[in-house]
Amino acid sequence: MAEDSAIISERESEAHRTLRCLDEIGKRVTVLREQALTLMREKEDMLSLLQDLQDNKSVVCSKAERDEIQAITEMLVCRCLTVEISVTTPRDENQEIALSKVQNILEDLDSMFKTDVEYAKQTAESYLNACLPEPRGNSTDHKFQGLVLGCAADDQKAVRKRLETLLAHLKYM
Repeated sequence: MAEDSAIISERESEAHRTLRCLDEIGKRVTVLREQALTLMREKEDMLSLLQDLQDNKSVVCSKAERDEIQAITEMLVCRCLTVEISVTTPRDENQEIALSKVQNILEDLDSMFKTDVEYAKQTAESYLNACLPEPRGNSTDHKFQGLVLGCAADDQKAVRKRLETLLAHLKYM
């Protein structure tokens, strides 16, 4: 009987150690995913900045300097595109549909910035408010909020971060 108790206790101890190990690995996987997502956003930000530099025709320089800037910019874009980072977010069908709609709205918002910056900024702020637990200001797009809430949690965070980055970028323009 005492031997049976010792064996059971040893098994429980082993199971407890295994569970602690799994818990630690789970935490590390979470950190790894967050770091990968941060790198993905950094890559997107760099590509966006490079695109802005390519589109900027107001820089006063000679043709040779402009050609050099263009060549370096293109080389950096190509190098940046060689970096592939992927984090897969599990989604059900409804989350896929909601994410697709949100992405379409954000693409429309990007286009809006080319035609009416002030209106696009107000719209982006109302979209961001829809993503925040405590909205800033009075304007919240409730339809957008409903779509975002239909997305997976990781997608909700990504949408919020994208809008925050977009609005922060506008402050420097």
